[in-house]
Amino acid sequence: MVEMIVQVPEGVAARLAPVQEQLPDILELVTGEGVSLSAQAYDEVLGFLATNPTSKNVVSFRLSKKLQQAIQQLQARHSEGQTTSFEKAELHRLLRIEHQMRAIKLQALERLPTTSH
Repeated sequence: MVEMIVQVPEGVAARLAPVQEQLPDILELVTGEGVSLSAQAYDEVLGFLATNPTSKNVVSFRLSKKLQQAIQQLQARHSEGQTTSFEKAELHRLLRIEHQMRAIKLQALERLPTTSH
């Protein structure tokens, strides 16, 4: 990582002080180089739901492989104690999305016809 020295007004410095450790993550997001995983997950979920999927499609919905891999990497870093507070908050947002999708899938599963043998 490259160390940078930046001059900012005192008021800005005071507001940045509490999030100093997260500045690399924040700067990555605001420069357009990265979009948070939770934003990507919401985009995928909402894009899927906007297609008016069948109950069967809802039950089988999965996030893209690329996003699943990124989430797994974040979870692994968290398990190893290597996440920043920004990443921990991101993981919390992702867990909320997962919980919401489970509730939606459960409702869809209840609407599926039962098969009798």
